[in-house]
Amino acid sequence: FFSIMANADDEDELIDDRRQAMERGLRLEPVARRAYERLFGVRVEESGLHLHPRHPTALAASPDGIVLRPDGGLSDLIVEIKVPRENTRGAGLTDAYLCQLQLTMACTGTRRADFVVLRELGATRQLAVTRVERDDALLDVMEPQLLDFYAEAKEDDQPFPIDSIEAAQLRSALRDARAERVGEERVYGGVG
Repeated sequence: FFSIMANADDEDELIDDRRQAMERGLRLEPVARRAYERLFGVRVEESGLHLHPRHPTALAASPDGIVLRPDGGLSDLIVEIKVPRENTRGAGLTDAYLCQLQLTMACTGTRRADFVVLRELGATRQLAVTRVERDDALLDVMEPQLLDFYAEAKEDDQPFPIDSIEAAQLRSALRDARAERVGEERVYGGVG
């Protein structure tokens, strides 16, 4: 009984941490977007849900923004913004975020993404930007796995077992994508 209650308290604390992180992100994402726009002299349009062109009933993504061309049309560059806890650098471009960016580029038909992290370190704000190019080879590995996951999730809510061969293929494709499609993180101080 006591271990169940302790776990319930831990779960409540985790839920509260996630809620606070989401509220922080919602509050500071516009600040990060404006800082990005000023830094690069562009306009970023907030964007809604984009359905995957080949799998519109199963896959979709919603970028934090799409950079506008000078004529006001949409460019081939999306922006994904993260706002980690105060006085932390954040996790950086994790494999999960790299997969998120790749799927979002596939759904929006774009070729490039800027992964933007707004860091608050004491009284200083930094914007860290990592350019990522679309990797069709990685998407060729990811998309069937995502479609399998979606099909399984429609059937029941049981944990989805990932095949060890598919996991190895994904790890290999992610390694290649990092080597070939991910730029260096650039940090800009005194923003926002």
